[in-house]
Amino acid sequence: MKIQLKQLAQTLPNTPIHLPHTGGDTLTCWLLEPRPDEALDTFYLCLEGELLVDLPHGDFVHLKKQEAARIEAGKTRVLTPVGKTLVLMLRL
Repeated sequence: MKIQLKQLAQTLPNTPIHLPHTGGDTLTCWLLEPRPDEALDTFYLCLEGELLVDLPHGDFVHLKKQEAARIEAGKTRVLTPVGKTLVLMLRL
């Protein structure tokens, strides 16, 4: 089964989507301003723009288009877009 993630995200922004065989739920989100995210085990994939994932103690992850990172459960975080950013989040 082939899934076009970018097209899916653009069609259904801010809508939880269950993808088969992933074991988790997926949320696509257009970000225009910083927002806190749940401290769950989450895989972030930047589809458009750039994303800063602000973590405790001044740590952060900087994702550019087509880059991804996994943040473990228990770590608080704030998602900060650089301009308009499209992010796919997979809750593991």
